[in-house]
Amino acid sequence: MQQGRPLGRLLYDQQFWWAILVAPLVLLLISLIAPELPFVIEPTYRQLALFLILAPLLEELAFRGWLQGYFWRTRLARQRVGNISAANIATSALFALSHTYSGPLLWSLLVFFPSLVFGYHRDRYQSVFPAFVLHLVYNACWLTWLLCSGLNS
Repeated sequence: MQQGRPLGRLLYDQQFWWAILVAPLVLLLISLIAPELPFVIEPTYRQLALFLILAPLLEELAFRGWLQGYFWRTRLARQRVGNISAANIATSALFALSHTYSGPLLWSLLVFFPSLVFGYHRDRYQSVFPAFVLHLVYNACWLTWLLCSGLNS
């Protein structure tokens, strides 16, 4: 793992691009495991801005920025399971639990797995920016699938 790499190199990071490319597959898998939708959106500009930009920004600042950063400073959280930090695992568990307020339990808990991807890139770059970009892409894929499938009506 290469931590603290300059953000300018993000464009050349194969792991980052793989995380983006698998977003539709991850979301398809989640929707197959937990087909009950977490929410129904109204495709207004306000909803789109909230879902695509504001929610990922605020969630990443709170969870990856503040919480994962806090856990990272503790000795216990520096331990790893493979390439995943314990700080990331703890943050992802809380992130998934936080989603239970707005949707079905199983769907919300499955959010844990994309969250691990976001947290991995937060650790890798010591920045929330890559996690924010990934979160935005995952939300955009989910929104596209939702709108194209007609499940939002």
